[in-house]
Amino acid sequence: MALKHGISNVDNLKLEEYFNSLDSVGIQLQYGLRDGKILHISELTEKDKGLACFCKCPSCDGELEARLGSKRRHHFAHYKEACNIAAAQQTALHLLAKEILIVNRHIMLPAYVLNGSDGDFIDDTLSNYDAINQQLENYEYSEPIDYEFDHAVLEKRLGSIIPDIVIWREGYGRKLIVEIAVTHFVDDMKRSKIIEQGVSALEIDISQLHNEKIDRNMLKEIIVDGYKSKKWIHNLNYEKALSKLAERNAGIVAQAKKEEAERQIRIEKIVKKQREEALIKEKKDQRRIEHVMNAIKKENYRVITSNLRNDELANKHFRRTKIYNSLGPEIPFYLDIPVTGQIAFTCDRRIWQMKVFEKLLFYKQKDWDISLYNIWKDFAERRDRKLVNWEFAVKQTLQIGNKNYTDNLAIDAIKQYLSYLGKLDFIEYGGYTNFKKRHAILSKAIGDTTISERLRIVLDSIDDDVPEIDSNVEDVYNDFFHSSNPHARIRFHN
Repeated sequence: MALKHGISNVDNLKLEEYFNSLDSVGIQLQYGLRDGKILHISELTEKDKGLACFCKCPSCDGELEARLGSKRRHHFAHYKEACNIAAAQQTALHLLAKEILIVNRHIMLPAYVLNGSDGDFIDDTLSNYDAINQQLENYEYSEPIDYEFDHAVLEKRLGSIIPDIVIWREGYGRKLIVEIAVTHFVDDMKRSKIIEQGVSALEIDISQLHNEKIDRNMLKEIIVDGYKSKKWIHNLNYEKALSKLAERNAGIVAQAKKEEAERQIRIEKIVKKQREEALIKEKKDQRRIEHVMNAIKKENYRVITSNLRNDELANKHFRRTKIYNSLGPEIPFYLDIPVTGQIAFTCDRRIWQMKVFEKLLFYKQKDWDISLYNIWKDFAERRDRKLVNWEFAVKQTLQIGNKNYTDNLAIDAIKQYLSYLGKLDFIEYGGYTNFKKRHAILSKAIGDTTISERLRIVLDSIDDDVPEIDSNVEDVYNDFFHSSNPHARIRFHN
């Protein structure tokens, strides 16, 4: 097969030296073309001096003369107008790349990859953003393959284009255009013309070697063995690949919609279950509220309170407490204060008030302050949970006597008890404002002995088995001790 430019006769070291020298200022041309072959100036003899060398410029094809004088370094010079010597380098690089491809007779073809957005097969209405991104991912239609060919033609017109090189395999029929890009790449116009010809085309980018050292093995690695510097300009399998891309994206969309439908079913089941549970809770709470409303009727309240009273059990528990040794042998009155809501416990009020008081002392020893939240945690979540009658522990709004109650009866009872401890100077208690408000624990046992003594008198004188006990204690105390001075009235209720 005849080649337009054959360069196999050129020494590789001289070729490298030539290309490297082109970056120097004022470099003199060292190579020329004769009969389609690149010649180094050193290959010429005295008889080739001047125009007798019959050489042309590798870039512009202009006539060259060989200057082989003794005073200056031997070089080629343009006989008429000189061109850009760097362009000569590019042309030589181009020719060398073509030669390597033809000599090796095989080429590694890169994977044929479509952009996920090719063909407009993206469904961006999905709620699953991962599925949208999966559709946008590149689609690899074919893996890299090592393609062997039998024939190669350089720069021969193919319809309306002149490819750099065309290769094909005997008996296969299809041809492959190979474009070698040094400084000029295939533009949209040429790409359109390639598509019109109905032939696949590959572009090999060797621009990184422009103005770099030239090494034949490096070029072989890029042009023949490698595939990272190659890209498809056109591939005859485009329509098939597009169809496969559409199929892949349709699968992603179908799976995403299936998962979304399943997720929606799960959500609906959860919502249905939550509604059912809410309805059950609502009915349960309603039943418990009715239970509470029935329990705070005076005759029922008295029976429940009386049944909870257990001197033997209360004293037994008192002897087991850490406060027994310092307070015994009898339970002090401030551990036996009747409060509205005491029926919300399963035990004698003295027992749960001992629990609260012990926690008070424990926090005092740790130099901590205390809150309703700290106390209720033990009753609601920990070891004392069994002491609460959960049938009565339902949040509600009640008016009993002249007092309002907005939490469940157990919490209301603890709040009321803390109010008494505040009046007795065990804690700084300015009233209940929020569940986690902290109250300092005072060092004195009982600070205001006057209130203490008066409170004892009141508690001994009234009926403590009635639901409106909080109102009664406060009213009796103030009527008895502050009737002559309304401004000195005291509030025991939180």
